[in-house]
Amino acid sequence: MRPTNNWVHGIVWNVILAAISYMLMAWVATLVTPQGSWWAYSVFGSVGAAASIWYFGWEGLRTVQIGFTAVPLFLGKRVAGKVLTEGLVWYWPKPFGNIQEVDAKKRSIDQEVTEILSKDDVPIKIDLSSEVQVVDPQRYLGATGAEDLYKQGVDGILRLIVSKLNSEVVPRSKVGIVHVLINGTLTGEGIPGVPASGAEEVQELEEFAVEGIQNHALTEWGIKLNRVRITTVRLPVELEAARANVRVEYAQQEAESKETETVIKQMKRYKESFPNLSDAQIATIVQAERGKRQAITIDGNASPLEKAGALAGNITNEK
Repeated sequence: MRPTNNWVHGIVWNVILAAISYMLMAWVATLVTPQGSWWAYSVFGSVGAAASIWYFGWEGLRTVQIGFTAVPLFLGKRVAGKVLTEGLVWYWPKPFGNIQEVDAKKRSIDQEVTEILSKDDVPIKIDLSSEVQVVDPQRYLGATGAEDLYKQGVDGILRLIVSKLNSEVVPRSKVGIVHVLINGTLTGEGIPGVPASGAEEVQELEEFAVEGIQNHALTEWGIKLNRVRITTVRLPVELEAARANVRVEYAQQEAESKETETVIKQMKRYKESFPNLSDAQIATIVQAERGKRQAITIDGNASPLEKAGALAGNITNEK
């Protein structure tokens, strides 16, 4: 519904009413002063026209705040199909008419969703931030507490989605969850970006068909949803700690694996250059080079090659 400026509408009505008032008061003048002249009739008519312009015209002027729209009211009820734009507008003066302003600026709705039980019975807390804008003031005013209803709608859809996911995939599936939250899904459709990993974790909404909050908010409450993002996903503290330990152990294993690969490559290079050295001797030299052995003892019968390797690794030579 597009807001409209009704200046032309107001001017036409005021001209008509002023003309009616002029003629009405001129007729009254003929009753009060039957022998009156045209001058008397003109004065009475002009007074009536001025009173009409003051009451219907001046008193009907109103200012809608910047960033707001307004719904006209007649005898306290909304006038269907009409929305007034920001700035100076005209509508019937009190007590017949009035206007109800609605904030049409983009704004953020932040909400903390209390614990949601995941598919594997883990309580998860999620925080969301939505950017919304009222684009249909008529529907917005027709819903008592539209923003609270919006929050409840988001909460309900989110709970349904998360209840179909195991806790370990929820933090990694924020984009897919938001997509379904906004656009909905048909029966049996999977959540984008969340692959199934076996019979115990089938990422489908089973028999449910979920209506997205975007379409629902617009048709039910006149709220346009510009963006939704999940700001925080909080798992139980003990579960987070356990998973953090797993991540640390995995990182250590990766580092050690890469280090072992490097040592093996160095040993192969030494073996190619010095085929007479044993594996134990090559390992000793490589370890010394990497600073893992600060000193070793080489007896006086060590070959020049071994001594050279020892010196290259800062190994102390004792005879």
